[in-house]
Amino acid sequence: MRSMTLGLLALTLASACGRNTPRPAARADAPPCHCSHDASAPMAANQPLPDTSVFQMGVPWTDQSGRAFDLASLAGSPTVVLMFYGTCQSTCPLLVRDVKRVEAALSPAARARTRFLLVTFDPSTDTPERLSALAAEDHLDLSRWTLLRGADHDIRTFATVLGVQFSRVGPGEYTHSNLITLLDPQGVVATQLEGLQQPVEEFARRIEGYTR
Repeated sequence: MRSMTLGLLALTLASACGRNTPRPAARADAPPCHCSHDASAPMAANQPLPDTSVFQMGVPWTDQSGRAFDLASLAGSPTVVLMFYGTCQSTCPLLVRDVKRVEAALSPAARARTRFLLVTFDPSTDTPERLSALAAEDHLDLSRWTLLRGADHDIRTFATVLGVQFSRVGPGEYTHSNLITLLDPQGVVATQLEGLQQPVEEFARRIEGYTR
């Protein structure tokens, strides 16, 4: 039943947001992603999550401290998500830097309310100890940032839901989409930023709208 639910969630998000052609959030002339909710609408504390919420994926994750992590714990906060792998020496460090640029572009109040999620493609290499070391190397504030690992099939499902493509091309080496995703406070994909070193101002403004 769980796998069926996740499959339906992936198909729903794929059809709603055109997962094969993600739209960069930073382009002012880009068409809006119609799966997003009104950024000015507050989320009630007891409001049930919609069927298209990524937070509905009740699969086991482990964070950089080795603790179990439930995506539903992020409900109520806008969440910036990046899929990466720790041994990447090319695009992943640039993508992490781009997420940090988003963080820096936020007002202090919005920054405090926003969560940042890094999910590895390579759980066999990216152990909790390795993820913790990466967080320290990048000076990530773990009150806002979480680094996650999971089972291979759950990582693939998560990537499918976000429209992220990846494949292993060698030992500890992957090819993958360069995609940063914004989830609204209910865990629904609001917008995405595609590519490296893109302008982040519009993406940051979307986050600000959820924290007013």
